[in-house]
Amino acid sequence: MQKILICTVGTSFFQGNLARLSSGTNNDANGGNIDKLAQAYNANDWNALARAMLDISPASRILGAEVNTIEFMLSRVRRENERISKIIFLVSDTEDGINTGNVLKSYYTERAKKEKELCSLQVDYRIIKDLQDADPNLFKKSGLLNLVRAISQVIREAGDPRKVIIDATGGYKAQIAIAVMFGQALGIDVIYKHERFSTIIDFPPMPVALDFSYFEQFNDLFAVFYYEFTKIMTFAEFSSFFESEREISTYSELSNNEDFSRIKLFFDIEEIDGNYLFSMNYAGFIYTEAALRMQWQFKNSKTTMPAVSPSERKVPRLKDDHYPIGFKEYIERIWQNELWIATIISMPYDKQRGIKNRGFYIRKIKGENQIIGYYRDKNNFGARFRILTGAAIEHKLLRIALFYLNSKVEEFG
Repeated sequence: MQKILICTVGTSFFQGNLARLSSGTNNDANGGNIDKLAQAYNANDWNALARAMLDISPASRILGAEVNTIEFMLSRVRRENERISKIIFLVSDTEDGINTGNVLKSYYTERAKKEKELCSLQVDYRIIKDLQDADPNLFKKSGLLNLVRAISQVIREAGDPRKVIIDATGGYKAQIAIAVMFGQALGIDVIYKHERFSTIIDFPPMPVALDFSYFEQFNDLFAVFYYEFTKIMTFAEFSSFFESEREISTYSELSNNEDFSRIKLFFDIEEIDGNYLFSMNYAGFIYTEAALRMQWQFKNSKTTMPAVSPSERKVPRLKDDHYPIGFKEYIERIWQNELWIATIISMPYDKQRGIKNRGFYIRKIKGENQIIGYYRDKNNFGARFRILTGAAIEHKLLRIALFYLNSKVEEFG
């Protein structure tokens, strides 16, 4: 199998190794033309620096942890009859970070021209906006989230998480935690190498499964933040997603809400002058990414919902004429395409959570789990509807139906 290697990148190669070499205090070099490294670094000639690196063993510590770790991985995949076909470096939003990415790309591009094993290797680097240490608040609120998005993008490009390896050796320590979370959530191999260790540390996926019931119930809430990842909600907006006998008006009431307590860990909460603001943290984004991956797997599986008999099929029923633009046509398309749906019934407007985008979630109504759809038109006018099957179905099958419907939202229009 061809593998894509995601490498987080630090700046120790520039700020540590090369800076010490330039000052004549680096004792880690072994072999090769070390003088050329120092000359290229002092001249800010990154292409020359990459060429000078070719004269030094990739195992030499002078070339930095990123190169050392990749060399270990090349040996490992060779033994396992696999191949690394692409390396993507994720660099910090700093001058040294960008320069390091440029040098690493040039270095491996040149190696690919000279070494048969790497002849088809593709190399690139991507700048992670706001991943920097000048502003800790920006690092936390934006930088880490952008890192999550970047890793997610590469995984989607790969098409299968099993084709991806994450090397979390370089960069900020928080990146290791994010990489390990991705590994556990999506079944991705994660590796790490300390500069003084002679071998790689593996973080293999654990044989555990995430609880996707949170996503089933709050798909609409997770979706708002996932597709608008810089989104910040006010207290009124956020609390409207939680069922309550009366409107939730204080943070104390929200804290006592059982549903909120279940998903609180996925959100950052900030109080400013008595006003509470909510945003999804990187754990929430990784959890949502895993849920969407499960959704994709269900869409591509051979599992099908049992069709109901024609006598049970009833055209969708709308209880009011005042609905969003295209709402009637939207639910009719769903009903016509999905023969396991007996009928669709619109829901009343009162005491509903804020309607965001389009999608589906599971809600318990009179003790029975049911799929609820939500729809919003171009004027931000929304409505909800219930999907009824011909008979009660077990929760596992209902989950399959939920993920399947959410994977087809765009097809429904």
